[in-house]
Amino acid sequence: MALNTKIVVIVNYKDPSLFEALEKAFAGFEPVVVRHLKQGEYVPCVGGLDAIWLTPPYAEKWGSKPLLHQAQILTTSADEQQSGMPRFIIAGVSTTAEEAKNPLLQLQLTLRTILEEIEHFNKGNAESIRTLGLWSYYLRNLDPADVASLIKKL
Repeated sequence: MALNTKIVVIVNYKDPSLFEALEKAFAGFEPVVVRHLKQGEYVPCVGGLDAIWLTPPYAEKWGSKPLLHQAQILTTSADEQQSGMPRFIIAGVSTTAEEAKNPLLQLQLTLRTILEEIEHFNKGNAESIRTLGLWSYYLRNLDPADVASLIKKL
């Protein structure tokens, strides 16, 4: 599957070394942009996102359910969008306990499932998802070079 969705990796201001490592790992790979938030910034400050990926517990506010190997595309409210939130929250992906023991495999399964769901969604909707926000928090225990290698192969 070709990477048809731009991914914006969002790094917390407290992680300058992670930002530098991710920026280096993705250098020259246009489908991925690494964005370092400044102190006090949060999602609305990023701008340009069509969706942001959240794990099911963090997306409960928008009605997510913990579905095994499935992603859900949920809509934010008009008020949330007015304040800068992306139009969509992508919730997922629940994995098995065995899969969770391998964080890189878990990330691969999650991103592949999310990107397939986005592709399916885009075929049937006038409002398409072209830019996905990805919190670096979900990458914190992984080597940035491994993450970049994985994403480049999607």
